[in-house]
Amino acid sequence: VEQSKCKMKNRNRRSRKKELADSDLNDGVTSIPKYVIKDGLRYVEKYTYVFRTFVKGRWVGRTLLEVLVSEFKTNDEEYYIRAIEEERILMNKIKTSTDYVI
Repeated sequence: VEQSKCKMKNRNRRSRKKELADSDLNDGVTSIPKYVIKDGLRYVEKYTYVFRTFVKGRWVGRTLLEVLVSEFKTNDEEYYIRAIEEERILMNKIKTSTDYVI
């Protein structure tokens, strides 16, 4: 009986997490990518992509900039500083700073 209660709790957590994620999917609608054909090849024009994530336990107590630089290595530190200042990176849809502690 206890095992089935645990399974139900986990199932409820997963469905609640999915609900939270789905509720934000259309928030800040991104543009639909457009394709251009050049010399018989298909190219994708630049488009906006909104990336959202839940905070991971290992991030707690670290600064936002520290997490971005160490966990998302596709861009350098200067990019993240500029993106935070230009409000392209937000915490809970609110402007933040590079020294914000998660």
